[in-house]
Amino acid sequence: MRAALSPSVLIQYSEVFIKGSGEPAGPLTRIGLGFSGFFMIGVAVWIFSVFSGFFALGSLALAVPGVMIFFWALRRKINCGRANFLALSCHLSALLIFYFLSTRFLNVVYSTDSMIATYMGVVKVLHLQDPYIYSIKPFLDQFGLPPSFYTPRVDGSFEFHLNYPAVNFLSFLPLYLLGVHDLRDGVLVFHVLSLLVIFWIVPVRLKALSLVPLAFYFPWAVAGSQTDSLWAFMLLLSAVTWYKSRRASFGLVGIAGASKQLAFLVLPYLLVRNWREAEASRLRSSATMIGSVLAGFWIPNLPFLVLSPNNWWQGVVAPYLPGTTPQIMGGLGLSEVLTTMGLNPPSSVFFLLMGLAFAGSLFAYARWFGTMKNLVWILPVCILYFYYRSFPNYMFFWLVPLIPDLARMKMSPLGLRPSISSIPTIHLPVKVPRFLHGGIMPSLLLGLVLTTAFAGASGAYISRNSDYKVAVHVDSISDPDLLGVGTVMKVTVSNIGTEPVLPVFYVKFSIQPYLWSSPNETRLLSPDTSASYTIVPSDPNAAVQNHGQFHVWVFDATTRNLAGQSMLTTASLLEPPVLNPHFRWWTLDFSAGVKVPYGWKLETTNINMVDSDIAGMDQNWTAGVRMKLNYTSTTQGVAHMALVQKVADNVTVIDVAIERQFSGIRNQTSTGLFGATLTDGNHILDLVFSDAVTQQTVRVFAENTTVTLPLPTASPTWMTLEVGSLWASQGWGVPKQLTLGFFIQASTNGVYYAQIGEILQGPHIRTQ
Repeated sequence: MRAALSPSVLIQYSEVFIKGSGEPAGPLTRIGLGFSGFFMIGVAVWIFSVFSGFFALGSLALAVPGVMIFFWALRRKINCGRANFLALSCHLSALLIFYFLSTRFLNVVYSTDSMIATYMGVVKVLHLQDPYIYSIKPFLDQFGLPPSFYTPRVDGSFEFHLNYPAVNFLSFLPLYLLGVHDLRDGVLVFHVLSLLVIFWIVPVRLKALSLVPLAFYFPWAVAGSQTDSLWAFMLLLSAVTWYKSRRASFGLVGIAGASKQLAFLVLPYLLVRNWREAEASRLRSSATMIGSVLAGFWIPNLPFLVLSPNNWWQGVVAPYLPGTTPQIMGGLGLSEVLTTMGLNPPSSVFFLLMGLAFAGSLFAYARWFGTMKNLVWILPVCILYFYYRSFPNYMFFWLVPLIPDLARMKMSPLGLRPSISSIPTIHLPVKVPRFLHGGIMPSLLLGLVLTTAFAGASGAYISRNSDYKVAVHVDSISDPDLLGVGTVMKVTVSNIGTEPVLPVFYVKFSIQPYLWSSPNETRLLSPDTSASYTIVPSDPNAAVQNHGQFHVWVFDATTRNLAGQSMLTTASLLEPPVLNPHFRWWTLDFSAGVKVPYGWKLETTNINMVDSDIAGMDQNWTAGVRMKLNYTSTTQGVAHMALVQKVADNVTVIDVAIERQFSGIRNQTSTGLFGATLTDGNHILDLVFSDAVTQQTVRVFAENTTVTLPLPTASPTWMTLEVGSLWASQGWGVPKQLTLGFFIQASTNGVYYAQIGEILQGPHIRTQ
């Protein structure tokens, strides 16, 4: 075992993998090495800007070698093998560090409903249950995902079906059984495998360069609970095995489609490629390849189709067919461009453009096959651009299978050469047959079916004529609960059409609109009438940012069409000194994994949030906050829980309604503390509420001051915190940024409760 793992053996295996060369690194290798160093620098800058303390200082461990490698690639001579090794090492180091810090400290829970749906599939299969008969809503509630992260439909409902085929969750079962219970770790495994396969398969002088595209967007997508690395990896294996085993290559396309349906968009182009490169009977070869695709798709899905055919159909197929309630549009495609410009083309335009994009790209691929054959993996993006949900992950992950095929190209602007001999480049005659000659018709028909499936839902978003049915005017947007964002909007909708409209409201300020609803029941709006609506977001994440620009979209729930949209509007709100002072709006704190009042962050030390918690004071979580610290499960150290937020630096007096349900300082022994804290990052002002003192006491230290204030036990009390005068009396100067917090701290076993009713009532917060 020691001999097998000796450094010399590991180096030998790594040299075989890297295929190192003693030749000087060429310009492409040096560019790839420089980008790997730049990737390390970028991650270091991200760490420094997001974290503080030890982690911020630790960013130098990435920045320094990143800078050295970047300038080394520019100035120093290095052989090709060493440059490839450094590029791979730097890329993996930056990727893994970014992933670890992001998933273990910033987003400790899943942040997409698609990942939660995959998790539900894994859990149900382990319990020998069919996941397609269950709703993902209980799991969304279990993880506390806000409604703004759900997938909305145009009628105001949400998509709670498991919409992915079986491989989407079955592929994670082995890792889950091995103890990898965070499915994001499984996604990381597939991404790293893709990275290593690409690095292994491309020519020596392109290895470092092949890592460059994977440094952009992909690390964020992997850490951000996107599952697309799975189908991209399967398509990558299909690209790699194309000349090894054509059946296996098409079978892997079927498996990719059994993970996410959009992978099938590449199938017509691959059938054309197979037709052109087939050496035997082309019809028989095409039939065999289609059979391989069907086998790859149906074998993992067949058990679930047999168990509940209707539920499987409703989850996997029905959302892509006309007639079902479609999901809301969004993304980076043409629908985004046109709606942003205020245009409203009829549905036939989107059908026509998607069909033309498919037919045109398929014709061009067959017409100039000798030149375009290795670009097969990028062609589906042409169709997805016209798809009504053209999100970045739908578009960018096609780069993964594209990279090795680009390496096969004989010529390119970068002067690429054929790949390694194990995957030869086949040069075919450039003479082009007639359009329907060469077996294009089967691929064309298949492609039209796929295009219709993906386009079917998009037609529901655009009205049947080019004119809007309603006129939408934003009367006002306000922030009555002092969140710093717009949460109440008054809108006037006028029906200028000839049919009644049942309005459903969405507010769009990013690539996907967010559902807003009226607290009162929305009724049909008759022709030639107007009505005023007060609408609010589903949660504060869907609120409009101050100074942000937005459109209000109105869908007709009866026809499921986009009925109209407002002009581009800018939110102009006042900046409150303290956000959400009444604790009326709550959302998920991804770094803590629990719901907290919006605008506040939860900080904990030596605390298990399963035993301790934070909740609203009423059943609807609309007034006050109740903090519970359970020290019984803590084995050592001081347990600490705090709600903090950055506040205006000119705050001088804060009035707060609080209650502590445990005794405070006794005989100078800190058994349990409840208090407030104010810090600028260098100095700390602690305000401790205690029933052991009858008047204010002050203890001054080098970098912090502790002020003890009298507070009865188990009695709601208004406290006036003279933070301005206390801060100024320490001689610390005017702070550039202040952080306000309320904390519970304990050092002995027990359960400690404290409540904060509200921080202000009227003008009780005063500023300079």
